[in-house]
Amino acid sequence: LDSAKRAFIQLRHYNRIIGTIILAIVLIAIPIAACLIPIADVTRQTLIGLIATVGLIQVVSIFSRTATATIFGSEATHLLNAITVARSVAILPLGYVFFLMEYGMISLPLAELVCQSFAAVVANRCQVLVAPWAGQTADLPWLGFHDLVTFGVNGAIGNIAWTIEAGIDVFLLNWVTGGG
Repeated sequence: LDSAKRAFIQLRHYNRIIGTIILAIVLIAIPIAACLIPIADVTRQTLIGLIATVGLIQVVSIFSRTATATIFGSEATHLLNAITVARSVAILPLGYVFFLMEYGMISLPLAELVCQSFAAVVANRCQVLVAPWAGQTADLPWLGFHDLVTFGVNGAIGNIAWTIEAGIDVFLLNWVTGGG
């Protein structure tokens, strides 16, 4: 139980740091994009809206990872699955409502942000139910934190590399064939 408490404290701390960094990047990217990026096909409001919603989706996701990991570690994956399915099913209809409200290209990312935020609130409530010990003090709460950070950074680098590898084919094919 003490190890679980320690892991919870460390994971919450780590995710808060990473989430705050990404939030700062989003807040810096919005004015930079508004001032510096030439726009031909979309309005500045659309560009800013896309940067803000997509960035905030990541922030909400990172801040909710502690609850998700705690629920998963408490062997209540059925709750996570239900939350994920409900979130996925709700995005499209909500996006359509936003589209009817004339949000345009921002409709689906905005729907994802709303659904992700709601899912995060539900996950935090479920965490309290399945892991009432979460957040309680632990003996030596920072023992092993370096290992957690190393694992998290290596995992993030691996995910970034996989994302690049998974999407690079189109760009390489375009470059080799001289496509537009």
